[in-house]
Amino acid sequence: GSRYKLHVELNAVNKTFCDRVYPRGVASSQLCAGAEAGKSSCHGDSGGALVATVDGYAYGYGIVSYGKACGKESIPVVYTRVTSFLDWIEEHMD
Repeated sequence: GSRYKLHVELNAVNKTFCDRVYPRGVASSQLCAGAEAGKSSCHGDSGGALVATVDGYAYGYGIVSYGKACGKESIPVVYTRVTSFLDWIEEHMD
């Protein structure tokens, strides 16, 4: 692991493409991003945040879940979609 916080800018990947990469399919509570060579979440990143910046505001959009390979062209990473679990998150926050 790194002693420093790292980040990478990723593009969203559509579900149809992601389902082809992951034959069991990707659930509606998940999303895919990455698929550019050298840009990816990798081993040790599970649980890390996928953040979208819109109009200068940062939104927690996903949580690193799993992937097939690190930084490989055409191999996106699967993230848990935070919005699918907002009710659960709100119920468990104090």
